Parts: sequence; C-alpha cells; structure tokens
Amino acid sequence: MQEHGFSLKRNIRVVNLDPAAEKFYYECNIDVRDLITVSDVMEKKKYGPNGALVYCMEYLLKNIAWLDTKLKECGEDNYFIFDCPGQLELYSHYSVMKDIISYLKNSGINVCCIFCLDSTFLSEKSKFISGSVLSLASMVQLELPHINVITKCDLIQDKKILEQFLEIDPQTFIEDDKEGYHGKKHAELSKALLSMVILILLLYRSKTFH
Repeated sequence: MQEHGFSLKRNIRVVNLDPAAEKFYYECNIDVRDLITVSDVMEKKKYGPNGALVYCMEYLLKNIAWLDTKLKECGEDNYFIFDCPGQLELYSHYSVMKDIISYLKNSGINVCCIFCLDSTFLSEKSKFISGSVLSLASMVQLELPHINVITKCDLIQDKKILEQFLEIDPQTFIEDDKEGYHGKKHAELSKALLSMVILILLLYRSKTFH
C-alpha cells in the first residue's frame, strides 16, 4: 500500500502502533517503540506479554500528545496507515483503541478500519463464526467505516473452500451439520450466531444495512 501510494505521488506515512513489533517490511515514519516497548514493560513491571501490551497502549493514550506531535511533524496532505497490534481484545473488549481513534478523529483525521482476517478462519464453519463475530464486535466497538480483508490466501490449497464462505447459501450452510459446529451441547448457540452473521451479510449485500 505504501509503495502504491508513492507510485501515485501521494504522501503515505506509516505509523507503527505495535509496541511488540520486531521488524518491518516497510518504511516506518512514526514508531511507538520510541515511546515505549512491550519488552521494557515486561522487564520492569514483570507483566506477561498480553498484559504488557495493554499497559503500553494505555501509556500511549496517556501520552497521546507525543503521537500528536509526531503526526504534525509529517506536515500536511498526508495519508496515514496505522499498523496496529494484533491482540483482538484491544478492539473488542478494551476501550483504549477506541479512545485513541476518537482523539485522531477529533484532530480532524478521517479514519477507517481494515480488519485483517487470516484465511485459515475460512477453513471450518466454527472458525468462520468466530472470525465473523470478532470482526463484528470490533466494528461495533470502534464505530468506524469498516472493511474486512482476507489475508494469507496462499495458505489455503483448495480455493473452493474459500468460495463457499464468500458466496454463502444460508440454508445449506446452517443445516449442513445437524449437531452444530461444537457438538450437540452448543448446537443452538452456534446456529444462532451463524444466522446472525449471515443475516448481516445479506442485509449488507442488499445495501439496506449500514
């Protein structure tokens, strides 16, 4: 995306917001690790990696003026790509990412969300339900224009597996497994969740749901 922007003569600035990142395959213009890192928090606070990541993001929010200064130093007429941490709880359960986004929006930056879902989530119905619900929870929590992108499609050898999830036949999809996707115990819950996901997909495709 960065290289494509350069070819169009657009100012693409990439912001790394992952304090646990180790290496990049792009030019990083702003790096949260200059402010705080997960490894430092784990060492000083004796936290585990997940707790340290949450601490880092909350620390960034408390010191949001640092990020604001870095963004302004990039000048005007920029497109920013924020490379965010992969811990889903930050988007579906905690408010810290929502608060950071709210600050960006209040600063006059138009923000949209790209939710990257590993293609292996489309290999089984149970994983599809899980990935879809997580994506939906993030969309509701962040309250942003939202695009789902399937990544690592080269890991799926049989492309027909991907097609059945991209073009869903609701009736066949739900009734295909009579016992439910986690066994009889959770059959009704699985079917209810899947029905909700499919309904939203169908409403979206008919452009009656925004």
